[in-house]
Amino acid sequence: MRSTLVVCLFVASCRLLHAQDPVAVQGSVVFRDGSVYAGPFLFADYDDVVLIPRRDSSMMVMMPHNLHKIFFFDSTLRLNRKFIVIQQKGQQQMLEIVVDGPLSVLREVKGRHVRPDAHAEGYTYFVYDGSELNTLHGFNRLYVSYAERFPALRRIAERENLVSYQPAHMIRLVILINEQLKMALDLNGVSGSRPDAVGESKSLNQS
Repeated sequence: MRSTLVVCLFVASCRLLHAQDPVAVQGSVVFRDGSVYAGPFLFADYDDVVLIPRRDSSMMVMMPHNLHKIFFFDSTLRLNRKFIVIQQKGQQQMLEIVVDGPLSVLREVKGRHVRPDAHAEGYTYFVYDGSELNTLHGFNRLYVSYAERFPALRRIAERENLVSYQPAHMIRLVILINEQLKMALDLNGVSGSRPDAVGESKSLNQS
């Protein structure tokens, strides 16, 4: 009963602070210093803010510069969602992880009231190599370099009619590139991915 009251109070408070209604979720928050909070919290994607309940029913407002990763189960989409904070050009950006791996696909919500399932029209997609965010245009250059390195990648892309400038195709191509990179590492007797990889190669819809 008390936990329900705390969540209700937080929702009411957050609606006064933000135009976007926050979502009450259960999950984990990894802070910049490596510490972890597990439990209920409020999350506002567009505003890049996490609100964590305190015992005295007040709220702890966490902004991107305090955060590293966020994990929670989305009961509407019925899947686990993951977010990561990365630094680009001196700014902290909170982006959703769509595909994990040596190359990762991340996405950023375009507006305050975008539905999480509006995958095509509601989000801007990026490819992240651990140091740089690439837009669709930038990914096309990356794809050409990987296609030259891995002839099998080009053959699969041609067979499946994949083009690097479409977001849905980009996601599939990144998964294929990660598979080629893993096979190359295995052939060389090296296991694992780059040290700062977001995680294992897996798409959002496979979580």
